[in-house]
Amino acid sequence: MNFYMWGGCELDDSLPRIKAKLSDHNFISMGTTTIGSLFSKQGVICDTVNDWWNQNTEAHKYPFAQTIYKEIVLKNYFDSISSLNKKDNWLILSMAREAEARCDFFGEHVTLIKQLIKEKSASELAKLKFPEKISDILNDTKNTVFYNDDIVYRSYWGGPSGQGEWLQKFADLICEHFENRIILVHTPPSKQWLSKKFGFYTKLPVYGDYLHILKNKTRTGKHFNRDSWYEHCHNYKGLYVGFKKHMQYNGYRGIKTITIDWKDLVADEQHRRGKSPFHYTVDSTINIADRLVRELEVK
Repeated sequence: MNFYMWGGCELDDSLPRIKAKLSDHNFISMGTTTIGSLFSKQGVICDTVNDWWNQNTEAHKYPFAQTIYKEIVLKNYFDSISSLNKKDNWLILSMAREAEARCDFFGEHVTLIKQLIKEKSASELAKLKFPEKISDILNDTKNTVFYNDDIVYRSYWGGPSGQGEWLQKFADLICEHFENRIILVHTPPSKQWLSKKFGFYTKLPVYGDYLHILKNKTRTGKHFNRDSWYEHCHNYKGLYVGFKKHMQYNGYRGIKTITIDWKDLVADEQHRRGKSPFHYTVDSTINIADRLVRELEVK
């Protein structure tokens, strides 16, 4: 069987163990973005980046540039899905990427991946002659929105202040490729941590502390509220509930969901991708992988 994976670092980190235990199957990482970016309208950001790509062929050989082009212009994440023996295709789906910050510029929606953040990637962007005016737009925090901001959250569901029914469109796209052959993986942001210096400790993560775009910015606003973890968990769970409802509207009930309790998740301060409540310890990752393996063994 072919198991396609759409999600965050928790799936990427679990993949080696899953592959080792289920070597007779194929596991394909599709890459991922936020749902809003996937269905974003085309605007000045997309047009300018497309011109940059077409005029700067030297950039085509760099994975860094390829990632930017895929995020803003190409969005061909589902093109890797085999059309042969579709019944052998399954999707392992996590909503973890939805926690990423985004740029919303006159309705054009771009996930603020680290390659686009000046704080992280200024030298690489300059080397590739990435358009400065687009970099300025993307890094202007006046254009930054988060998945629990009203304009974004309502866009998941549709409504007068939103930009479209993203969850419905996402469910339709997934039904087209996988029907109901889906396994949802829900891992809440950890509030337990492992530190080399202090060992295990418990601390509610403050949402704004783990977003690239807000690093070294003034720590004000609701995203730096000490209680933001509770809102984060509530809204994050709501995306899973909403997605399953839209799957029901399409005639598919009983979508399997693997939920890992927060008590079984510990974030690793020394994670290779940096400190984040979604960057778990090896033991937590093994737990996620083994839960998935047990489910996949019966497919």
